[in-house]
Amino acid sequence: ISMEEGSVGGGTDKVLKNAGVVVGEIVEEEEMIPGLSEAFLIDLAEQIGCTRREITVFWRSFDSIAGDRDTVPIKELKEMLMRQAMDGPSDGEAIEVCLSSEDEDGENDLTFAEYCRALFISCSIEI
Repeated sequence: ISMEEGSVGGGTDKVLKNAGVVVGEIVEEEEMIPGLSEAFLIDLAEQIGCTRREITVFWRSFDSIAGDRDTVPIKELKEMLMRQAMDGPSDGEAIEVCLSSEDEDGENDLTFAEYCRALFISCSIEI
């Protein structure tokens, strides 16, 4: 995984693949995401440059990591991204800095929206 802070991600498929999501997964319809309005989800998709259906696939990834929690600890997210690295060991410090750049409350965890922004906007992730 190579990362470049402050640039648009390397494409939705690449990001979703790195996030442990099966990119070819068929999503029949957009799922409701607890606590987030449809308008918010559409805005998020537009902001990060993907479709609403891709947000559903991304939600499944987030939900599998977060479980019943509303946030994902940056440490867990970093470890997951490092395990998914296709090109061998990754720079864990660079990943952590990039993820932390979207941590709005400074609690060392990411909400779903922060999670999406970190992987799609703040970090350029290439396989």
